[in-house]
Amino acid sequence: MDMLERTAQSNGDLQQTLLAEPPTIEPEQFISAPEADQSAYPLTCYRHAAVQTGLRCNRCNRHICIKCARRTPVGYRCPDCIRQQENKFYTGLVWDYLIAALVAFPLAFAIVVGFWYVLFEFGFISIFLAVVGTCWVSGFMADAVHWAVRRRRSRYLGYVVAGALMIASVPFLVLSLLWLDIFSLIGLGILLVGGIKIIFARLY
Repeated sequence: MDMLERTAQSNGDLQQTLLAEPPTIEPEQFISAPEADQSAYPLTCYRHAAVQTGLRCNRCNRHICIKCARRTPVGYRCPDCIRQQENKFYTGLVWDYLIAALVAFPLAFAIVVGFWYVLFEFGFISIFLAVVGTCWVSGFMADAVHWAVRRRRSRYLGYVVAGALMIASVPFLVLSLLWLDIFSLIGLGILLVGGIKIIFARLY
């Protein structure tokens, strides 16, 4: 009887095991694939795709290389963010460029004629006069244009005034070159280089 009871009991346990619910497997038990490490991929400047960099603009958070980075009191910024910030300070109107051209070109022509006459007449001493005169006449021309546009600031106003000075100088540079007048060439060169720098400094 004992053997029969043990056999029946073992058969009953086996049936209970077979009828039991299969074990459940929690999702956490599956082995998940490792996520890709973003730091393994090269980071490149958004303006220069071939240049790798780890520097970011502190305003738009885009990657920028050392050539594009602009240092500000609050950190490095990209050229686009700098340009957007500068646009807030430019209050000029579209027709200010036309006003600047109409004022700058006659002044530039008169200045170049006066310079060329002085350089042609005084020879070597005219080089010194050109250095001194450049600071005064180019500053006067920039201030006159600034006053004509009612002191509004425009991004390319300095280019218009500097372009007027260059255009007015071309005929006299050609004449000085044809006549082999070295002092006039040097003096007009001083006027152009120094005058353009002063104009941009005044109208920036």
